[in-house]
Amino acid sequence: MTPDSMRDETGRLWVAVCYEPARATLARAGLQAAGLDAWWPHYMATITRRIGTRDRKATVLRGLFSGYMFAGLDEPGQVSLIAGPDNCGRIRGCDDVVRDGCAPAFVRPDELADWRKKALNDEGLFDPPSWANARHGPSYMPRQGDHVRLTAGSFAGFIAAVTRVVGSRVDGEVIQEWFNIRPKFSVDLCQIEPA
Repeated sequence: MTPDSMRDETGRLWVAVCYEPARATLARAGLQAAGLDAWWPHYMATITRRIGTRDRKATVLRGLFSGYMFAGLDEPGQVSLIAGPDNCGRIRGCDDVVRDGCAPAFVRPDELADWRKKALNDEGLFDPPSWANARHGPSYMPRQGDHVRLTAGSFAGFIAAVTRVVGSRVDGEVIQEWFNIRPKFSVDLCQIEPA
């Protein structure tokens, strides 16, 4: 499709922009400061962070399409505002645009319009997707003393006893002893399953 056939109802062309990890808000602000439309589909998640000996809950924004946002351009040449000929980012927080060979891959306007209709607001906020939650969903929450099977990490496949659950973090001990030691672990809820 030619760039003109890829324009939305406002006459803009849209490209997917790769942003650097943890730099989505910086990249979005940079695109807007350059005079481009920026749309970042995202959702809010509550995470638990350990600071010293205390656990703190924080609400963070996570990209729905991790590492990507969309930029609306008036002209195809505006891609050079985002990424130069050497494909390095020119806007802080942005790496490059998604390309089809050497040319930018423009997003079909009907696909983007469908996603924009699903958003809760114009900024691109979505309900947290089901895959963003733990594998077993909110219905599976281990308790202290439960036996679980570790599915990832150094002890994947081993059975363990849960000693503590804080937010989505699970602490415990592997049941099998090595040299009279029961290895301790701390993993995310999505890295365990019922034993």
